[in-house]
Amino acid sequence: MATAKLVLDKRRKDTKLIDVDANVDNNIYPLRIRIYKGTENKEITLPYKFKVNEWIEGENRVVKSYPNSGRVNSAIQQRYSIVTTTLSYFSEVIENMDMESIRKLVCNEIEKGISNHLEDDAKKIVESSLTTDESNLWLGKFAAIISERTLRKGKSGTAKWYDDAVAAIIKFNNKKDILIAKIDVKFLEEFETHHLSIGNSVNCIDVYLRAVRSITNKAIKEVLKGKTFENYPWGRTGFIIKTEKTKKRAVKREVIDDIRLLNVQAHTAKWDAKNYLLFMFNNRGINLIDVAKLRKEQIVDSLYQNGKLIEGRLEYKRSKTGKDFLIRLTKESISILNSYNISELNEKDFVFPIKYVESKTGRATYNQNRKRINARFNELAADAGHEGTNMTTYVVRHTWGTEAKKKGLTLMQIQELFGHEDARTTQTYTDYFENSELDEMNEKILA
Repeated sequence: MATAKLVLDKRRKDTKLIDVDANVDNNIYPLRIRIYKGTENKEITLPYKFKVNEWIEGENRVVKSYPNSGRVNSAIQQRYSIVTTTLSYFSEVIENMDMESIRKLVCNEIEKGISNHLEDDAKKIVESSLTTDESNLWLGKFAAIISERTLRKGKSGTAKWYDDAVAAIIKFNNKKDILIAKIDVKFLEEFETHHLSIGNSVNCIDVYLRAVRSITNKAIKEVLKGKTFENYPWGRTGFIIKTEKTKKRAVKREVIDDIRLLNVQAHTAKWDAKNYLLFMFNNRGINLIDVAKLRKEQIVDSLYQNGKLIEGRLEYKRSKTGKDFLIRLTKESISILNSYNISELNEKDFVFPIKYVESKTGRATYNQNRKRINARFNELAADAGHEGTNMTTYVVRHTWGTEAKKKGLTLMQIQELFGHEDARTTQTYTDYFENSELDEMNEKILA
């Protein structure tokens, strides 16, 4: 019979963070659910990390002084309950399963259970009131459910998109939540006028409003059972979300090449930034968030010699779209990975020191890091003799795309290399490009 236990995994610790005299351990350890079957075990890592004095081992909960302790304990217990229920329900089947298969089964049940729970919560927003129509459906409350669900699916960028849009709407509405049914054409026109008056771009407003439209449509589908309200503002005859052609963000190839030649002191923040920039450019303009999430296990088909990586592929799922990538590592990428001693890392270790924890706190920390990294990109450009050049993670991606176009790649090829989800017309052709072909295209761009 398989069993489970909540474990604060203290196996890996930084001794520098332990004050022996004061008996204080400042390490932050991951919380895991450990599944046992006979003498074997497998672990499921939960999206929480705690200090020793924040987690009560015998009671399987965080201390009351921990931020949002009630909510955190509830989320942990919900997952743990799903695990124990799954092991019990599938006990006969599990007897003939290996540990990895059991782990996958449990992970799948956790994902389904959390998704169903969140959908139920969304419905309760209305069902707990006297009526089940739009008169009780609030934008902020419903969006919080959608954002949380999206975050748990690993789509932190989309969750932030929802959060930022709702924050903008609430701020405009005198810092008060608003009924979704009250967001009509007039409200949207006034919102647009206000943001234009304070200097925000048309495309900035576009980002906010597309998120609000998405939230509204989800509310109609999930809570109102497809019933639209009288003043529904979207659609062909409703409010038109305006867009403008995005200004060119790419820089000349020589800026990248000049940054490459810079002599930057090793193991400094600027040295890290230089490596991130070049690693992104070498790997089809990979987004910084996917660099931050990169773990050693994602360097596949790898070959090591004398303690150094000499070849391999980068395998990852793009955070924004969920599209899978398998990219042959270039010599420069391999050199960068070796500079972070990749051969000495454990499979689950982050490759780069940015790191990324899938939670709201983790997302906020990442956003702060991204701003600092963008600032260092600009410093690198200035150091390379390109003072005033706007160099950001987004610019690196655009520059790679511009170079691809200059090398004669078709729009369809570039969209496939980028993994754009909005290229619907060309998406049906993506299966015709083998990984070897895509690697050759990438080599052309970097040549």
